[in-house]
Amino acid sequence: KSQPVDFCAFNGDLIHNEKQFLPQIKAKFDGLPMPYFVSRGNHDMVSADYWKEIWNTPLHHSTTVKDTVLLICDTSNEKGEYLSPDLNWLKTQLEQHKNAKSIFMFVHIPQVTFTKNCIDTPGFYEILKKYPNIKAVFHGHDHDLDGCKMVDKLPFLFDAHAGGNWGTAYNGFRVVELMKDGSMLTYMMNPTEKLNEQKL
Repeated sequence: KSQPVDFCAFNGDLIHNEKQFLPQIKAKFDGLPMPYFVSRGNHDMVSADYWKEIWNTPLHHSTTVKDTVLLICDTSNEKGEYLSPDLNWLKTQLEQHKNAKSIFMFVHIPQVTFTKNCIDTPGFYEILKKYPNIKAVFHGHDHDLDGCKMVDKLPFLFDAHAGGNWGTAYNGFRVVELMKDGSMLTYMMNPTEKLNEQKL
């Protein structure tokens, strides 16, 4: 209440394999005082149809909050496999929003091999580097990481975990502030202590 935010994003692994919990977590999220957005993780093992039935959005979708475009990409399936996002959809969206002030991308499974849990998608970064208005790419898959990997000048942010049974020693969340000068301030909360502050 004292520091309102424009939106909240839950970047996959909302549940752990058991589909009956998805409506329950949605009921919890619906109580939030701000808009929120979700992506499917490899542990959200439900079909595209069921996902849309619960969340009323397709697996790949975009939206705009103030001057920022959010691209929410799907990187798994009902089996929980590690997959690439739909690169044709991604290219179309980035081209459509090439004049937007800023873009945030949410990709549960990293597509650049930063860790053993990532996959290598040839062409993924080749697409991204053509669009300088992408401010950051967010990942939710490596729950034990809460930092930033830079590729050229593009930050790939890892957001630890808000729950679950493995990951960082704390359950927290990432805050991102877009500054008037175009820079970005980001840090983790643990859940009330500020950690790992970076200006990008």
